[in-house]
Amino acid sequence: LAGAVALAQGPLHTLVPEDYLARAAAFALRGLASWATGYLEVAQASYEQCLPEFERIGHLGDYLGCSLALADMQLARGRLRAARTTFERALALVAARGGVPRGTADMHTGLAAVLVELGDLDAARASLERSEDLGELGALPQNPYRLRVVRARIAEAGGDLDAAAALLDEAA
Repeated sequence: LAGAVALAQGPLHTLVPEDYLARAAAFALRGLASWATGYLEVAQASYEQCLPEFERIGHLGDYLGCSLALADMQLARGRLRAARTTFERALALVAARGGVPRGTADMHTGLAAVLVELGDLDAARASLERSEDLGELGALPQNPYRLRVVRARIAEAGGDLDAAAALLDEAA
């Protein structure tokens, strides 16, 4: 996998600044390869670099998918406020552009997970409700799993350990 990071970086040196799609894809690939090999700082920086490129060309689905990966890394590194900002920026971009690209539901689910960690259970429930309202068409394949995990965390925070365990079983 370490070779994948080097391969992903190669195109960045030859791309012209105006080739936003190729630059976005190269940054995202470097981010993925770095994440897979444990280089979280490089991975995070790479995803942060790909987001403006995808935004510039209007690839909202890719923007949302990369935002989810970035926020996952931020959460893994204990950066709750950064993850919250990542989700909120993605949702603001969707609102500004209109429509419901695939991945929008995931942004609401991810934001709910952050809000649980911050102790704002009412806001977390509201964010999950928005995610559920968008349904499968607004979600990436992993959203049903993530949604159940967040629901379980809310149930746990409310003291309902049986419901939390059942939701985690569903998630599995």
